Amino acid sequence: MDDNLVYFPNLKDRIIKLGKKALEDKNFKQALLYCDQLKELNQHTSQTELAAVACLMEQARLKEAKQRCEELVFGAFESDEAIDIYISLLVQLYDFNAVQSTIKDLMMEDRISKSQMEKYESMLSLSTKVAKSEQTEIDEKFIKSLFDSSTSFSEQLLALSEFRKNDSSNYVPELKKFFLDEKANPIIKSLVCFVLQEKQLNTQFIVKKLGMEKTWNPIEELKDHDEFVNNVVKKLTSVLENDDPSLLEIALMFWQHFITIYFPLIPSSHKVNEWGATIYVIVHENFDRFIDVNDVETKFSVNYNEVEPLVSHVRDFEKQGLFDAYTLT
Repeated sequence: MDDNLVYFPNLKDRIIKLGKKALEDKNFKQALLYCDQLKELNQHTSQTELAAVACLMEQARLKEAKQRCEELVFGAFESDEAIDIYISLLVQLYDFNAVQSTIKDLMMEDRISKSQMEKYESMLSLSTKVAKSEQTEIDEKFIKSLFDSSTSFSEQLLALSEFRKNDSSNYVPELKKFFLDEKANPIIKSLVCFVLQEKQLNTQFIVKKLGMEKTWNPIEELKDHDEFVNNVVKKLTSVLENDDPSLLEIALMFWQHFITIYFPLIPSSHKVNEWGATIYVIVHENFDRFIDVNDVETKFSVNYNEVEPLVSHVRDFEKQGLFDAYTLT
């Protein structure tokens, strides 16, 4: 080590704090720079590298995200938490041969749990079919299976990858019918919305999901949605940032997962403090931590009686497997 180098005290903590602030402000380019600094200083962790992958994905730098995520899965950290994200990136990059080899390798290493085995075996089977037909003419029937609510989630995800490679304006009639189908998986609807935003399809749709509906055009900003989501993030940050920064990361990730289920809608009850308190309670319960009702009411300026129904609502989503589905997105 070079004795002439000067190290600032608490440098790692300061970089992490700045990185979190940049993420909160959705400044993904700046947040990535902070993650890179930690890596250069050899102060990075699996969590900061996951954050770097997320920043790259937000900037649509999928190949770089895939490379960095690959290091997480198979490098020194051997992060099982990054497996779903890595396979998702391979699917988005249409590298189905890599999907096959990766799943097979992870199965041989016993890094896929029994509860996940069925999901990955399905992915393996379907990716094999896609890999074999990559050089053939696009199967319209396969793409349109994306819009069929009876299609399995794994197959819809693969169909989404094919859909993304094509002109979305060719499927407007199917899309309009799909968005009106309340039986359709809300996560798949959200993913389709993200693709249409990416492609800037200037078409008005009526989106029905979770008992609500919204008229939506992919090219229009969702100011009410973004404001609500960001205000909950700020509330959670103000409560947890100093007391428990690790739990804050988990809470923000859980909130992002939850609100993705709704996109482009927001919950009918969109009280910021109540939803902040709800996510706070959920993550505490998930780690078997004691919930002090009075403390929750004080920290979030809420009546706990208004929080309990929202907690039950989130738990219902979990029972429906909506959070399990999100792990492959």
